[in-house]
Amino acid sequence: MKCGLCIPHCPSYWLTRSEADSPRGRIALIQGVDAGDLAVSATLFAHLDGCLQCRACERVCPSQVPFGKIINQSLAELQPKAPLKTRLLNHILKPKTLNRLATLRQKLDGLPGLSKTWRWLRSGPVSHTAETRRADTTEQPSVVVLSGCVTQPLDPVTLLHTEKLLHFFGIRAQWSDGCCGALCFHNGQPELAQQHVQQTAQHCPPEHPVLFLATGCGAFLKECHTHFPNAPFQSLSQQSQDICDFLANLAWPTPQQTTQYNVVIHTPCSAKNTLRETESAHRLLRRLPHLTLSTLTSPHCCGGAGSYTLKYPAHAEALIEHQLAELKAPYPDYLVTTNLGCALQFAASFKYHKIKTQVIHPLTLVAIAFGLA
Repeated sequence: MKCGLCIPHCPSYWLTRSEADSPRGRIALIQGVDAGDLAVSATLFAHLDGCLQCRACERVCPSQVPFGKIINQSLAELQPKAPLKTRLLNHILKPKTLNRLATLRQKLDGLPGLSKTWRWLRSGPVSHTAETRRADTTEQPSVVVLSGCVTQPLDPVTLLHTEKLLHFFGIRAQWSDGCCGALCFHNGQPELAQQHVQQTAQHCPPEHPVLFLATGCGAFLKECHTHFPNAPFQSLSQQSQDICDFLANLAWPTPQQTTQYNVVIHTPCSAKNTLRETESAHRLLRRLPHLTLSTLTSPHCCGGAGSYTLKYPAHAEALIEHQLAELKAPYPDYLVTTNLGCALQFAASFKYHKIKTQVIHPLTLVAIAFGLA
């Protein structure tokens, strides 16, 4: 079916108004390549690779067309014919390289003469901390925490607060710092992605919940058994759980916080369109009595989709500017989001526009409430 009801919900079509940048247009291009009617050119590949894979089209599709599966399979098959720039970026955009880029971001911070479209590079990490996480417990863990492969250099405060909260609630945690495989998978490298999932699964005993901090990681793990049907990942998919939901369901003492904060909640595309869960952060934060909560209602992706900010910086800029148009002075004290890519996007734009709102994970507000931050 190509009814086109999804087109108004597609962020790349909203930016370019080109049918080739819509879900329907991309499917037509893929069919043209499969039929031998279209050659894979740099322009054609850019239309396909320019998809943010936000999957807003799937959420509204009356025919339930599995667009995410179609675009990921096509990008994997077309990788050998991708432009050299794309292949080089996909080759270097791996966890170790991204850690080095995080260091580069700090060195570039504040340097004059950088193009506005490289705001992401000069923004610096979301957070800094001189404290370090304690070593893994030697006791039998209660949960496994998937910290994410680039969270340590880019948002170490969230890791520190997560550790303190779990200790505060008496939860023994085993930490898994490896890559979930999502970035490689969405860049057309399913074999490498499967290796990362396999390594993650080896660190996740089947009897323990696997708590993810980033919904981008969680969305991929929830579907990994469908991405790799011949691999034994069903257990990992079932074990995976949003850490916000996990903490929201625990018994809490009375929070110590007395200061009133204004908080705006951003719901990532990975939560809305893949996990189909928009209330996790809200459920968690509604348990804190001294917060005034509001929600960003922009229907489009913020542009912080994996490596999209590096591949298509101008489009990423336009998307985050659309999100920021919702925020009016006086700005909130905090913007919370449950995905690191989104946090980087907002933090970079807030810094560029000299907006003092802090970008944090919801867990940091819980840590503040209990005097742990």
